[in-house]
Amino acid sequence: MTSVAERARDDRKRFGIALVIAVVAATALGLYRLGRQSLWLDELFSMQVARAPWATTWSVATGRELHSGWYHVMTWPWVRVFGDSESGLRSLSIVFGVATVVVVMLLTRRLFGTRAALVAAPLFLIHAQTVHYFQEGRTYTLAMLLSSLATLVLMWALDDRDSSRRWLVYGAVAGIAVYAHLFVVFVIASHGVTVAVRRLWPAPRALLRAVVAFAALVVPLLLFASRGYTNVDWIPATTVGAVRTAVLLIVVGGGQVYWLAPIGLLWGWRLWSARRDPDDLTAITALLSWFVVPFVLAIGVSALKPLFVEYYLNVCVPAAAILTAAGVDALARRSQGIAAVGLAVLLLHNGRCLVDWYDGVPAKDDYRTAMAFACADARDDAQVGFGSGLGPARYYATATCGVTTAPRRLLIVVRSSDTRPQIPGWTIAGTRQFTGVDVVTMVPPVR
Repeated sequence: MTSVAERARDDRKRFGIALVIAVVAATALGLYRLGRQSLWLDELFSMQVARAPWATTWSVATGRELHSGWYHVMTWPWVRVFGDSESGLRSLSIVFGVATVVVVMLLTRRLFGTRAALVAAPLFLIHAQTVHYFQEGRTYTLAMLLSSLATLVLMWALDDRDSSRRWLVYGAVAGIAVYAHLFVVFVIASHGVTVAVRRLWPAPRALLRAVVAFAALVVPLLLFASRGYTNVDWIPATTVGAVRTAVLLIVVGGGQVYWLAPIGLLWGWRLWSARRDPDDLTAITALLSWFVVPFVLAIGVSALKPLFVEYYLNVCVPAAAILTAAGVDALARRSQGIAAVGLAVLLLHNGRCLVDWYDGVPAKDDYRTAMAFACADARDDAQVGFGSGLGPARYYATATCGVTTAPRRLLIVVRSSDTRPQIPGWTIAGTRQFTGVDVVTMVPPVR
């Protein structure tokens, strides 16, 4: 007969093996076709900041990009070690992604046990929104990592609500996390909702330390936001369609909206089954809050200033994966066969969405091909220019691209959504279209 100690040892061994497999799989999924697509405009900006002198990078990270300052600070040394190619820039996000997988598995095991953690790993990994941002030279995977880590530390602090040390650590981790992305603040708000709903208030002294630590770290970000944040002026008004698309992408990675019905039933049943177990109910409440509160706050804030962007809500992807894993784990207690079939169907769907991503759907703006065309077409008689805000696109320009003293043509690289360039006396002779990018040929008046 197996003793309790032996079962615990076997459980730890099984989890450790699964953790290693998940790390290897996450690394492989991130590296596969990493540099296939061109850097798009925001990634080009990240590259521009990373290639700048340290003083410039620091100024950007503590100024206009304070809301994602950690990413730029970390990218600066990274590209100097691993290079400033597409793969060199994006590979840092793989590191954040692998670390997120580890934290997601640890958090799931802490809340629901090893079997649920083994289900959560593939649900999180075989997900287009996960791998997409593993391969993005932006801060969104770091935001997922720190959101997950802050939630894990919250659960640790809730284990001892009288421990001032634990709550001080939580306040510090939460305060640091918000500099990965502004929407991490909404995840921290969801923690407050969990504590309030479940009435799990820490001791007054412990709460005070957590609040002071968090506030001290977040004050610079609040002051920055209060000055009038203009980096989001491009965001359109929030629509029901945008919210529906974001929910679908975050829950199952894409596809048709009917996929939300079985997942919603699974989450609802898991919540109902936890009603008589206080610890289980706290875990489900924390995850539902983590998923719902950022959506509610983003929609609410957007009533004043549009702020709803689907990939900003990627901080909710770990919560969705863990919730689904918890539902599958609970279903397995009733019928392992049904649970296995349901998990397989879901993974096949997620895998199809992931294959679409690897195949370039959705495609990133193709500045690489557009610039190659412009530089080749320029020859000796044309000069290449850039539309408003496209300075970073020079990354793809060759050293001799459009270098001429008396151009007979202008080749202007613009975003497809922007208005056509206008130069007094010059006319548009043609436009070559690429994914998200156009090259507009302009000629002077005939004399």
